[in-house]
Amino acid sequence: MYTELKTALVKRSHRDDLIRSLETLLDLSLVHVDIQGTDADEQQSPSRQYCGMFHLAGAHACQVHGSSIGAPVRLEPGDLLIASFDGNGDLKAIDLQINGPSLIRGRLYFTGGWHRQFHEVLPPWFVIRPGDAGDVYRRLSNAMIEVSHSNITGRGVILNKLAEILFTIAICHYAKRSDANLGLFTAFSDRRISKVLNAIHEDPSRGWNVQTMAALACMSRSSFTQRFTQLMKMPPGQYITYWRMHLAERLLQDPRLSVADVAEQVGYASKAAFYRLFKRIQGMCPGEMRAIRATTAPNQERL
Repeated sequence: MYTELKTALVKRSHRDDLIRSLETLLDLSLVHVDIQGTDADEQQSPSRQYCGMFHLAGAHACQVHGSSIGAPVRLEPGDLLIASFDGNGDLKAIDLQINGPSLIRGRLYFTGGWHRQFHEVLPPWFVIRPGDAGDVYRRLSNAMIEVSHSNITGRGVILNKLAEILFTIAICHYAKRSDANLGLFTAFSDRRISKVLNAIHEDPSRGWNVQTMAALACMSRSSFTQRFTQLMKMPPGQYITYWRMHLAERLLQDPRLSVADVAEQVGYASKAAFYRLFKRIQGMCPGEMRAIRATTAPNQERL
């Protein structure tokens, strides 16, 4: 009985680690919606890496067609279809077409190189339905449909936030129900790698190196590096850099922080080194990123 209880506690702890890691990476996802039939201009950013499309059936049903999906699929109001891109930025589902009078559409994108993990693990397309995803999803999807038909101030921002939440629910629901134990999800299910990921996320400014990460994982440096790279599709050092640059992008939205303050908070004593890395990964200097964020935020509220 003691052994069974101990095993159950270990499994529960492992499941909690997996969910915590998945939630952390999903925190990087950004969904910008474009209501069908409107001309919402969106400023393109070189730091955005698109990984798929977001389609929510509004007040009316929609039909999904395509040579790669077989028979047409009907989307009832509140149903959400996620269609993923391949590594070249093309839809995996060939000739995918979705027709409907009240379709809410958007593109899914990630900053830095995070799209690579989702390219690996997402299927060409999948559907989340309110009857399967639960009451929270149902209420949120209904709220998004209602907002899309309203003239509420800040409608664009509200739709984006609701879309991010629905996307998070969709990915977690897919991970829970599917047998896809590949790439990203495999990394989260590996207790040693997941432990390191959580530590990096909680203390990104720490002086991380392969030796400290391998010790935390109770692995040799070579074994750790090989396993981490195999699962995350990038070496440990590159992962840390991407994570820090993502945090920096968010911190730059705070006008009270100088660029030097942001660099220090994400672990860079050298402002020049931070500048170089940020521009290489995000495609622009920190000041340019801050200016773009400052000008696009008011535009979103007017959508």
